Amino acid sequence: MVDSTTTKSVGPRRPVPFPVIGIVAGIAVLAIAAGVFLATRDGGFLAGSGTGAVEPDLEAAKAAYNTGDYSGAESALGELIGDDAEGLEARKTLALALAAQGKNEEALEQYAAVVAADPMDHQTLFAMAALEQLTGKAAESISHLEAAIEIKPEPSYFQALAPIYATVGKWDECVATWQKYLELAELDETGQAQVHAAIASAYEGAREYDKAKESLGQALFLDPNNETYRARLEGYAN
Repeated sequence: MVDSTTTKSVGPRRPVPFPVIGIVAGIAVLAIAAGVFLATRDGGFLAGSGTGAVEPDLEAAKAAYNTGDYSGAESALGELIGDDAEGLEARKTLALALAAQGKNEEALEQYAAVVAADPMDHQTLFAMAALEQLTGKAAESISHLEAAIEIKPEPSYFQALAPIYATVGKWDECVATWQKYLELAELDETGQAQVHAAIASAYEGAREYDKAKESLGQALFLDPNNETYRARLEGYAN
């Protein structure tokens, strides 16, 4: 990303890049979404097999979590965690309860135990990666998102991974990941424009300004009334 406060002026003045940090902040939303996704799949909060046969203590823990009693949920789950199917569901609930209390390292330990027992659980890899990004563990987050994508290339996983590449200066990977997201996701024109603008930011970070200008042009074409895109594009002419 171009830093206008430190970069010396050489040739034409470059536009200020679209703030990648704004995209990264969206990872917080993805972290919440990851938790909600794990919590609601199969028609209920970590419903397990869906047979209706739910262990009373696990049900009590879920109820405690859903009412905001995270400490109570944590206590109720103490004897349920394990490597069997029910135990893994308990670990996922426990990870959510721990994270809700700011016990992020303990939550990550629970997610890691789930993945160790079930390496193909891409949903837990995604939830784990989101929490790692929020706690400043970018390398670990990248690794786990890449693993999740290898198992199942969900568009949301690419959406989460691209801005993390940007935070560590992996601009080529960032561009490629945004492009893959654009290919897989079903976006309206405004959404497509936002992705092209993010790609432009990555090109600016890599100092590939011609490509950045092209991406911004595409963004403005898709969203012609967006004054932010217009201003950024016009900055290349100044």
